Amino acid sequence: MGPDPRSALKFARDLQVVVGDASPAPSVPIENTMATLDAIVVEPQLRATARQLFVDGHYSRAVEEGFKLLNNVVKRRSGLSSDGASLMTSAMTPNGSVLKMSGLRTQSQRDQQQGYMRILEGAMIGIRNPRAHEHAYLDDPRNAIELLALCNHLLRIVGASTRSRRRHS
Repeated sequence: MGPDPRSALKFARDLQVVVGDASPAPSVPIENTMATLDAIVVEPQLRATARQLFVDGHYSRAVEEGFKLLNNVVKRRSGLSSDGASLMTSAMTPNGSVLKMSGLRTQSQRDQQQGYMRILEGAMIGIRNPRAHEHAYLDDPRNAIELLALCNHLLRIVGASTRSRRRHS
């Protein structure tokens, strides 16, 4: 019988902390990770994309694929060809946005649009990119569920946004 996979994962997380590549793993585990995941990840495309990866223990890959899905949904809904943070800026900017969360008539509506634009940009830079470009990036189940919850929320926001009638390049 080989080493306990949980011990190996803990060792890998501890090593990441020592070399400065990760924050410490949460001290409180989630009792029923699958029930929690299923309660939070309700967007059908995200569930189809990430759930089996999560079940198989590929937590970072589940997160990466979820945020790649988010990128592709924004690309498809906006009709823009850019990618990542620049796509999110072009699609969601309050000044001539392609995807609008509201009529952008009030300052609060424009602030909300800009805030979500920044969250989407940050999600591409700080969540998707490290997992897509770093070898052996590790997430634990709790971190993966938290990030997939954010992805689920952002997919819902993008899905509810209306596309501007103006043509954008």
